[in-house]
Amino acid sequence: MQIDFKFLLLTILFLIIFGVIFCCIHRQTSNSSEQTLTKLILKVPPTLSQLIGIFFVGLASFFLVFSWWYTPIVQLNCTRSILNKPFINNNIPHPVCEVVEFNWFGYEKLKKIIADLQGVKLERKTETDKEGKVSYKYQVILINNTDNITFRTVDYSKGESEKYQSVISTIETFLAESLQTSLVFQEDDRDIGYFGVGISLFLGVLSLLIITSSPSIICSFDKEANLMTLIRSRWFGIFGNLVIQYELDEIVDVNVENTDSEESIVYRVVFVLNSVEILPLTYVYSSGSASKYQIAKMIKNFLKTSPESINT
Repeated sequence: MQIDFKFLLLTILFLIIFGVIFCCIHRQTSNSSEQTLTKLILKVPPTLSQLIGIFFVGLASFFLVFSWWYTPIVQLNCTRSILNKPFINNNIPHPVCEVVEFNWFGYEKLKKIIADLQGVKLERKTETDKEGKVSYKYQVILINNTDNITFRTVDYSKGESEKYQSVISTIETFLAESLQTSLVFQEDDRDIGYFGVGISLFLGVLSLLIITSSPSIICSFDKEANLMTLIRSRWFGIFGNLVIQYELDEIVDVNVENTDSEESIVYRVVFVLNSVEILPLTYVYSSGSASKYQIAKMIKNFLKTSPESINT
């Protein structure tokens, strides 16, 4: 059984991208609090790593779409029947041709039929940017008795002169050879597709690693046990969790720290212990002061209410 390498690679890429999306949705939906009379549980997903992961998976999707839609293979097929169309005035019968464009995965994107190929020429296009700089693009034009057809969808750059000259010389030689009945010419740039898919695979794996390896935090408060438990887990807890515990009596205050980043002020929630130690809820600072103050207020209100006052 022969394995389609490109299909397998495409499947892996889609699984990685959907895996990243699933992880983000799963962790985002778990960003909530559960509170009873004696217990408070806070679940804090790694927001910063999620944003970074989503950014990289977006780039991975871009390169995947680029490889999917970019046309690295253009094939010209021509046939000429010299038996059914005798020469008239030494004129060679014109061939019937088709130009087929394939994407990197081998799917046909575009087919153009040329019923009466009579010649080929090079067309130069002039482009001027906002700064007035002039650049040139080139296109191979196939000439028939009704209209002109471009050889490929994407124009040639100035550095691709060897490519379009090869196309022109091959077609001109075929048109001049009276006894040559067929022509198959292929322009293959599939290496660009390999580059795009490789970059997409790298970014996809990177985004998956960033999201799954970043710590997810669960902080619980139990008044009956007089205990605060802070659990930091990576890889969904597969390789163990970091568990930190303090008695509720050791918590003196709950504050919001801030610091200046390059673009704005970022925040995090911290616990002030009676040993003057500062215990951060999250190691990483992030934007959004309102949510941090909301968490701090929620914890403070819960700790101020004693079990005795709740039960009465």
